[in-house]
Amino acid sequence: MIDSMKKDILKEYINVFIGQAASLLSEMVNRRINLSVPNLNIVENNLEFCERAENRELCEALQGHVMSTSISFSEEFSGNAQLVFPTEKVKKLVSICMGEEFEGIEENQDQDFIDTDYDVVREIGNVILNSVVGGLSNLLGLKLKYSLPKINIFSDTKDMIGKATKDQSVLLLLHMTFEVADTNIKGIIINVLSLESMHYLEGKLEEMWADLDE
Repeated sequence: MIDSMKKDILKEYINVFIGQAASLLSEMVNRRINLSVPNLNIVENNLEFCERAENRELCEALQGHVMSTSISFSEEFSGNAQLVFPTEKVKKLVSICMGEEFEGIEENQDQDFIDTDYDVVREIGNVILNSVVGGLSNLLGLKLKYSLPKINIFSDTKDMIGKATKDQSVLLLLHMTFEVADTNIKGIIINVLSLESMHYLEGKLEEMWADLDE
């Protein structure tokens, strides 16, 4: 599995991809958006995801219902990627991106979402996920096929991960902060990769580490 040094290399590249997504989103909504990935984890046994010490803070932040926008990708590097936010934050996120007032918006789990909410979250996810997955495919020198983004709501994070993963898969978890209009919203990018794809990525990072070490 990827060691800490190679993980740091991967995290640096992903923050570059995330930065590109932030620039594009800022242009789209005409507001300054900052995105960052302060933590990156790799989990082999997804059934124990929320029991692992390094993931507890994230699971607590994403307690209750969550909204996920996802894309699938295939060819030599295959899997699916999801951008996840707590449903209680979605209305505020949409209002901020639409340039509307959001101070009076209550946060609760049982929001009634309208088409605009889904459209905005889908577009945010499309930009961010395509930047990350596209960046990884360019890093690996591969061309991928993508599905159209889908929106789902899950009862909790564990339920979402259980339905997104399959046997013989590895989770590449990117803890993300979405900052706009003095508001900080925590989310997560979950990349579900086949073992073959993770080994492919690991081999590429090994080559990059060898080049840096020369």
